[in-house]
Amino acid sequence: MIEFGFYIKTYWRDYHLAKALIASIRRCAPGYPIIIIPDDHYLKRKLWGEKVITPSDPVLLHLKGFYKKLWCFYGPFRRFIFLDADILVMKDLAELIKKIHSFNNPFFMCNGQSKFVRIQNDGKVLEWHNVVEKHIGNLKLISEFDSEIDMTAFYAFNSGCFASCNDLIPLNKLKSLFFSAQKFQISHGYPPLGYTRKGVFMSDQGFLNYILRKLQIPVTLIPDLYTWGGKRNEEIIENSSGEDHHLKGLFIHWAGEVRPHLLSRGVMAEKQWRRGYLEYYQKYGGWGMFLIDQIILIFQYIARRIRRIWAKYRKTALDRDLYGKNLKG
Repeated sequence: MIEFGFYIKTYWRDYHLAKALIASIRRCAPGYPIIIIPDDHYLKRKLWGEKVITPSDPVLLHLKGFYKKLWCFYGPFRRFIFLDADILVMKDLAELIKKIHSFNNPFFMCNGQSKFVRIQNDGKVLEWHNVVEKHIGNLKLISEFDSEIDMTAFYAFNSGCFASCNDLIPLNKLKSLFFSAQKFQISHGYPPLGYTRKGVFMSDQGFLNYILRKLQIPVTLIPDLYTWGGKRNEEIIENSSGEDHHLKGLFIHWAGEVRPHLLSRGVMAEKQWRRGYLEYYQKYGGWGMFLIDQIILIFQYIARRIRRIWAKYRKTALDRDLYGKNLKG
């Protein structure tokens, strides 16, 4: 068992983000091992020279797509930081790692975004229910699935960035709850858990929130551990005092927002991302893959532009049609 390391969950569309993330980890937390949780189709033991997690337990092999993230609780690291690929390390992580080692197992630590904590603490019931449903899933279906737990009573955390340990969730409990949720999901006409955010849970994030609350595992919130990458709705870190204030803004997370690439403009922290991306290739080589990355990014950029132009055209045509009908009326 390795005392500490990093897990990164990625898939092919996020490879350019994961490479910059690796470079930022090497810069801000040098010397620690990194293990990749890759696409379902990726079967090799290494990706970009980093080890790939390869569980053999049949229960874990049932966790596909988004839910592969849960593999991190059964890997070789005794304690770890888990990061989605759309994250970048912004500052030295020594103090965070020190805090992680201060916990007794089991523990789970994640970001507490001040905006949402404030809504919860202010008792804004309807607004808070909307936040929980957005982050966790269909509250009506969750209540039908398990009437004993009220998810609105807890903070709804984002599962893209957290620290924990490998003995957090007993495998038999995971098996029981996952297969029960899978059966419930399918019986209500939704696609199987793994590749969808529709149905009872909002993908792995909703399920992880649920299972920790169900098993009464305490969740430690670090205020604004990461800065949200919303370029128009950037969350401002309001104070620099209080417990764990020195851990604020260690990461940036582009959750649900436009992510940076070499052609992007105006995306939050894109300069820092570009630095990490190019730094990765300078240190680890693979310039042939760099060119392939650029071709993929260019095609993705063109596809996005076509979709936007088409959506704008359809809206204009619809408005013109409605205007014509009003004139005739």
